[in-house]
Amino acid sequence: MHVVIYCQANIDSQGNDLQAIKLTRIAESKGWYIKRIFQEKNCETSNIASRSELKSLMDYAKKTHIDVVIISEIFAIGDGVSDIVNSIELFHDMGIGIFINEFNLLTFENGQETSTSKMLFKALSIGAQIERNQRLVRQREGVEIARTKGVYAGRKKGANATPDALLKKYRNITELIEKSDLSVRAIAKKTNHSINTVRKVKQLKDL
Repeated sequence: MHVVIYCQANIDSQGNDLQAIKLTRIAESKGWYIKRIFQEKNCETSNIASRSELKSLMDYAKKTHIDVVIISEIFAIGDGVSDIVNSIELFHDMGIGIFINEFNLLTFENGQETSTSKMLFKALSIGAQIERNQRLVRQREGVEIARTKGVYAGRKKGANATPDALLKKYRNITELIEKSDLSVRAIAKKTNHSINTVRKVKQLKDL
């Protein structure tokens, strides 16, 4: 298999080099051909937007045939559960698996998600929902604080739709969620809706 290695070790360049050496040995032990190594040179924060090499990797993957991206740990590809889920979906939609060394896990093989990765993905999706709920709690707390200060005007009338109304509005998304194993990103592409819209519909279906 043709693979690339992605290293991300905060601001420690020596740690980055050691990570690259370790992952290279793992690839060689499996008989995988390494096409390129991407190393974050100055990743002072876990913010995904600051990872220029990860962006370069994704651009490279769109133009060059690769089968697997090798990473040391799962948080290398995201600063939170939602980011990790999005990154995995993006690579899977390109037919690329991710080998996560800390779990000794390959997420995608022979054109489909592996059984173990499906369980991991389900756990990550639950984590993403928890993150979303926490954001909503913080948002509500912020609204209450704003109301006490008299600076919150609220949404315009009619801005909120009931769950049933949303499910009815996005019936094509609902049917694909029920009848297919497509990823959120693949459903968004197929229905011409945003990933956030598909994810919101999926969350309503799971309630």
